[in-house]
Amino acid sequence: MEAAHQYLFDPGVLLPITIQAFAHIDIPGVGSGDSNRVAITVNPALEAPTAPGNLRTTSQTATSINLAWNRESSANEDGFAVERATGGGVFSEIGRVGAGVLATQVTGLQGATTYSFRVRAFNSAGYSPYSNAVTATTLQAAPAAPSNLAAVPISTSRIDLTWQDNSNDEQGFAVEMATGDGLFAEVGRVAAGATGSSVTNLQPGIAYRFRVRAYNAGGYSPYSNTASATTTFAVTLSAKPTVVNEGEEVTFSARVYGGVPPYTYLWDFGDGTIPGPFAERSPVVTHAYYLPAGVATQTFHAQVTVTDAAGVMAESVPIESTVTTDVLPPPQGGGSLPVVLGV
Repeated sequence: MEAAHQYLFDPGVLLPITIQAFAHIDIPGVGSGDSNRVAITVNPALEAPTAPGNLRTTSQTATSINLAWNRESSANEDGFAVERATGGGVFSEIGRVGAGVLATQVTGLQGATTYSFRVRAFNSAGYSPYSNAVTATTLQAAPAAPSNLAAVPISTSRIDLTWQDNSNDEQGFAVEMATGDGLFAEVGRVAAGATGSSVTNLQPGIAYRFRVRAYNAGGYSPYSNTASATTTFAVTLSAKPTVVNEGEEVTFSARVYGGVPPYTYLWDFGDGTIPGPFAERSPVVTHAYYLPAGVATQTFHAQVTVTDAAGVMAESVPIESTVTTDVLPPPQGGGSLPVVLGV
């Protein structure tokens, strides 16, 4: 007598069934016998998996969104299909992950754009219902870098910059400057859409380097190319003494601000005398004025043009040295009339 066996199963669980079959043959006068036993196993019909749940976003950047979900009950999926819709558009499948994988990263997205997602499991029996839908917006992407930066010196203290704006979503541009081979530092910002800026309060005759980058809530763009320019240098002119007699010498002094030494000075004394560049490159010269016959008073304007070692030129205009000749009372005891110089 065989022992009795009791088996307990969870309600609703489908189990495979194995049937063993054989044939019995009985031939009169010959005998009888059994055939070999054949085992036939019948598996229950496979069902589609249940829907995943709690679909959610875990993080996002300007170009990607991370998703995660839960497996609710069944574990018979072959994988999960992820679908995406842009804005209020139609969902379409964008990728699949394997069985048991409960997260994925969606890449290649546009910045500051709203996307919706849903997920469903699948196996050979079909698809599960969809999970809940989840919506997320990517972060704003940093703008594109400006290009074709150019720098043009305008004066002893100003350089103008121009560039090409390659973005349509910047909030503005940050301008950085370096002196010589020094480090860059931000010196100003201009509004979105700007394609140029003036940098002022610079020193005369100094080489500067510039670079520009765009910015918005998503961060900074890469830098533009670097552009270099040197401010023009300045020259001032003075004369001493301010009162001289005709034929006496006046001392002119030129003072250079910036530039690359040594300098060459080209003098114009305003009386038709232009001696040309001085070989000694002297910033100080003397000159005697003589009045034309019959002229008792006259004003002379002096000017100097300076060229530095880099070939850059600067003039003492609009700063001038003015020489005037006034008729003064003759000095007691005789003598010539003085020449009065004024700056």
